Amino acid sequence: MVHGRGRTLIGREHAVATIRDASFERAGTRAVVVSGEAGIGKSRLVEHVVTGWRVQGRPVLMGGCVDVSGDAIPYAPIAEALRRLRRTLSDGDPEQPRVIGAAIDLLLGNGDRERIRDQAELFERILALTEHVAPRGDIVIVFEDLHWADDGTLDLISFLSRNLDAEQLLLLTYRDEDVHRTPRLRPVVETLVHSQHATRVELDRLARGDLAALAESVTGASLADSDLDVLQTRSQGNPFIAEELLLAPAQSAHVPRSLQDVLLARTEAIDADCELLVRCVALIGRPVGHDLVAAATGLSGPRLAKAARDAVRSGLITVDAEREEYTFRHVLTQDAVRQRILPAERRELHRAIGAALERLPDTARNAGRAGEWAAHVLAAGDKGPALAAALQAARLATVVYAYAAAWPWYGHVVELYPGLDPTTIADSGADLFTEAAEAARWGGDLAAAVRLSGRAAELADDDAQRGRIIEHRGRYLTELGELDQAAEVFGSARAIAQDIGDVALLATVASSSARLLMQTGRYDQAVTAAQTALQLSAEAHAPLDEGRAYTAMGMSRVLLGDVSTGVEQVATGHELVQLHGDLDDRRRADSNLSYALLAAGRTAEACAVSVAGLGAIRRYGLAGAGGGALTSNTIVLLRMTGRWAEAERLCDEAGAQGGSEGLAMRILLSRTELDLARGRFDNAREHLDAAWALVGEPASTEIVVDLHLAEAVLALAHGDLPAAREAIDQVHPVDDALGPRLLARACLLGVRVEAETVAARHGLRRFEAGTATPRADAFRERVDQLASNAFAPETDAYALTLHGEYVRACRSAQPQLWQQIAQAWERLERPRGQAYALMRQGEADLALRHTAAARTSLRDAYRIATRLGAQPITESVSRIAMLGAIALTEDDTRSRGGPDAAAALTARELQVLAELAAGLSNREIAEKLYLSHRTVGVHVSNVLAKLGARTRTEAAAVAARLNLVDATKGSS
Repeated sequence: MVHGRGRTLIGREHAVATIRDASFERAGTRAVVVSGEAGIGKSRLVEHVVTGWRVQGRPVLMGGCVDVSGDAIPYAPIAEALRRLRRTLSDGDPEQPRVIGAAIDLLLGNGDRERIRDQAELFERILALTEHVAPRGDIVIVFEDLHWADDGTLDLISFLSRNLDAEQLLLLTYRDEDVHRTPRLRPVVETLVHSQHATRVELDRLARGDLAALAESVTGASLADSDLDVLQTRSQGNPFIAEELLLAPAQSAHVPRSLQDVLLARTEAIDADCELLVRCVALIGRPVGHDLVAAATGLSGPRLAKAARDAVRSGLITVDAEREEYTFRHVLTQDAVRQRILPAERRELHRAIGAALERLPDTARNAGRAGEWAAHVLAAGDKGPALAAALQAARLATVVYAYAAAWPWYGHVVELYPGLDPTTIADSGADLFTEAAEAARWGGDLAAAVRLSGRAAELADDDAQRGRIIEHRGRYLTELGELDQAAEVFGSARAIAQDIGDVALLATVASSSARLLMQTGRYDQAVTAAQTALQLSAEAHAPLDEGRAYTAMGMSRVLLGDVSTGVEQVATGHELVQLHGDLDDRRRADSNLSYALLAAGRTAEACAVSVAGLGAIRRYGLAGAGGGALTSNTIVLLRMTGRWAEAERLCDEAGAQGGSEGLAMRILLSRTELDLARGRFDNAREHLDAAWALVGEPASTEIVVDLHLAEAVLALAHGDLPAAREAIDQVHPVDDALGPRLLARACLLGVRVEAETVAARHGLRRFEAGTATPRADAFRERVDQLASNAFAPETDAYALTLHGEYVRACRSAQPQLWQQIAQAWERLERPRGQAYALMRQGEADLALRHTAAARTSLRDAYRIATRLGAQPITESVSRIAMLGAIALTEDDTRSRGGPDAAAALTARELQVLAELAAGLSNREIAEKLYLSHRTVGVHVSNVLAKLGARTRTEAAAVAARLNLVDATKGSS
């Protein structure tokens, strides 16, 4: 850690080595996250490694987050980095500065001709800029103080971590004790670290030996043991505090009583001008340019120069002469200075800083500068100017798609509005509250959106405006789940439209009402309402409402069972909405079309629509707000179509993005299902427990059923059939409330458990004719009662698979039935279902001694499951293939598990094999055979090696095929 006059790095050798390894890709790392308490030396560590990189000629973009009176500044670190870069453009190649300068101006909002369309383009342009700055691709991007980061900056970090090349690096720092200031920071950091492309550096306090070295570096002499004891006790190993103690006046005779006294000791000898400059820099809270300091303090010429020299000489402020910027040597001193400023003095300084910022040219067009200006004006307490500044910051934040940052600024606007004379405000109250409601909605606060839209309706200038505001309020209520209240609100909007004869508003209300009826399950009424909306839309020439009406009508027809007609109508609505709708309408249209296509069995198309729709919503940084349902649906569709890596990545990103508990629960459920499909059962248990912890009252029936079914699958994977039965029984009390698809899934799993019970009971004799269990009969009858014309292709496939499992439960081998099932899942483009059915087909063929047919289906199952990474299926296929001595791949040895291998087993190994085949764990085998746990482990390893088996399951299959189990007369 560099401290004192010598600025020697002490006690951080491991941290430096970790960062340098990452920068040369020795650890496969694209990001390093440095954390620790204030004063621990994060910035000094960064300064040390950055200095080394710059000496090597490696480009560095560097900036920090800013806190101004508790308000985060949008994209503060990248904006600071770009401003620094613009000032240091090379004069050697005139073309490069021109290109880079134009790109920087566009990103900072300084250009008048072009505007960035969305957040995705903003991030892509930043990425492209790094390629111009570092043609060799060896750039380092440093963002400090992420505990003050806005959501847009965190989104940018997530984007860069996924898109930077391997030789590029993100270096990030944050303060541990202030991580609560930015709730999304911890999930973002955890996602980075878990991605295996990031490493964490946690800086600890200095040990006693390092403190002694620090003291010698600062004072030039060694400390006596007693003085070192005092230093260690007072500083607790925090290097910055230790340095301040060492440099405090009369240190040997008197140790200041409080930390603040220590930190402010340097201010005791400065004059009024210097104190004013120091306080101004403290309140601004970031590196400050000379001109801004002059404008805010009113100091100029020799007085400003002397004040700056005194501040630097005192050790309070550091200065970058080239950039003409002042900043505090450490944030702890800055905080102490802030706390010492009296309230009246603080307001006056904020007012002066705000006035100086307002005069800067980029404040009127740059979201970050506007936010900084607004924060100071708000802190000054002047309500009129504060409302104007907050409104400017809010609107500019939406321009750069920083909706999460815009909503708090609109919050300031609506707080300030009631205390002002409306005639002094340029915008109407209805417009302000309408904008605020929409910002709240996209900021994830639907309750506030409902409240603010109600206030906007009260302030409306005329009935037409009031009716449209009320209709929007109905949409917010619908999304909030207050469906009865939404119906009443739509009724009020319809009455206003009828009174004033506003056909366009009537069309909008009719289409919204049709969607509400569809969402509440009144499909016939929804079709009628949608037909009315289509007539009104044609009369009003309102293509958006026409599209919304077609969508509601089509979705209702799909849910009534007329799938082909419904899909066609939803597709028509989707096309109109994409052309004429806003972001919210387009998001809903994408969700509806993907659902309709899924119901029609066109899974890959449904996934493509959902992925594209989510891509659009993510460009605006809204995947965790209004796009939460689309995010969840996309994950499910990616899982269904076998795009598991994409699904897992999206789960991680959505978890970092944050959102409602309902969204978090659905994401955790998706992670559980992915873990189960991959065979990661410990992870599945962890994610499933986390999902259960988020179940509230009242809980969605579908979610609770899905959780119980996941419990059953997990129990089945562990061979715990009683627990699987118990989990499925939890579904029975609500099965009347389930739709055909979910009911078919639940019954299918119930029959599968019965089939596995039969298989476990009868072993190799599982395909001798018998009858199913009463439970299996009950599940089959329940599905048979469903009207066949209500089945979508997916539900048909579930029902057909149920019949296949029922046949297994009857101990019958019917490969042709399983072939039909595999074809059904193949038509649906569901590879996991297809692989499972092919596996059962091969098993049935093998039972009938159709070896050639079994080889074909088992190889196909193995190929698909291996591509997916479906380990449970690959292991089961391998076990079945071992029983039939079938090689699954061309290079698979046919001699595996042959008689010669069996002959090599010792008597004790045969005993261990018998107990292993019976399903006993190593510990249970040890207890039964009176062996140590370690000895059993050695025997099991030898058994697997001699039989050529990859897993315990394969070894058990070989033992059964060669009659080794019976030969041992063990407990199998």
